[in-house]
Amino acid sequence: MAVNAATDKSTMVTALETNASDLGINVTTGDYAALDLGKKQSVANFVLDRKGTEYQTEATVQSTFNAGLAYETAKVAFSTKLKSGTDVVSNDVEAMIDAYKAVETFDGEASEVITNNINILQPIVEDVNKFIALNDFAQLNGEPSPTNSAYTINVDSLTRFLTEFQVYITAAPALTNFNLQANVGELTGNFENGYVLKTDGNSQTPHVLTFNGTGFTKDLANTEVEVKLIDLGDGLTAENFTNPTTGYYKDKSEPYKTYLNNAIEGTEAFAYIIANNYDNTVRLQDAAQWDLNDNAEVGMVIPGDYPTGIYTLSFELEDALGNTETYTVTLEIDRSTAI
Repeated sequence: MAVNAATDKSTMVTALETNASDLGINVTTGDYAALDLGKKQSVANFVLDRKGTEYQTEATVQSTFNAGLAYETAKVAFSTKLKSGTDVVSNDVEAMIDAYKAVETFDGEASEVITNNINILQPIVEDVNKFIALNDFAQLNGEPSPTNSAYTINVDSLTRFLTEFQVYITAAPALTNFNLQANVGELTGNFENGYVLKTDGNSQTPHVLTFNGTGFTKDLANTEVEVKLIDLGDGLTAENFTNPTTGYYKDKSEPYKTYLNNAIEGTEAFAYIIANNYDNTVRLQDAAQWDLNDNAEVGMVIPGDYPTGIYTLSFELEDALGNTETYTVTLEIDRSTAI
């Protein structure tokens, strides 16, 4: 048989199509004819990989071709749905799982690749949040993966797509381009090494900190993320703020006084990160204004006379699948030089 002389997928395509009548396979109409050349070569590769030393009968070639065609057709259908803009549903995933299992049945054994793909797909059927994540990931087709910028998402390369999707759904969410800016004063530094804000010592100067171009990698389960103060450094203690006779907040009116003292103690938010899952944007929000002033949208306010020292802030991001990560950043208030 001519198929036994084929040594690669290209020559196998030629052998299959040239000898289709003898083999009893349909290559001129139907599913095979609808495939592009690359997918036809994938079918041919399926046949080639199972040739062994050689095929003994045309019937064996026929059944192998039909199994490979059914498998490739299922992959194309699933990939097409993934990039269609229409949400993948349970039936789509189950059909792909069935196609993988059909190959295992045909071969009489499980391959590592197919087993891994089934293990990735099966939990999706059982968890609506994983369906949402799958469709979100597929919508990024042609773009760098949020969790692996070296990988460009490609739903047509299904195994690699599913492998990277598994990384995506098990990775904790993160902020991207974490970049603070201040409306007045001088703000320097970065997320990794901390920020330094030079203030002017004037209680009437509000230094408002906001994000500039910051986003996040995955939809968040909680779009109002508390930023808590977890440590004070460089000589600062809670007493500098909460002492009823000498503390910074001693003259604040209620309920702000109690709220702000609690923020220093870490029982109320020091700030909020407000996230928008629709456009993957975030903004930094003053916690007291948000909680006590009808959700007034104001960046994190640092008065010009705020006590100097180092403030260590912490927040936790959680996605819809329960993946979490805690982040810390330091902010130093400095008035050692004039601004």
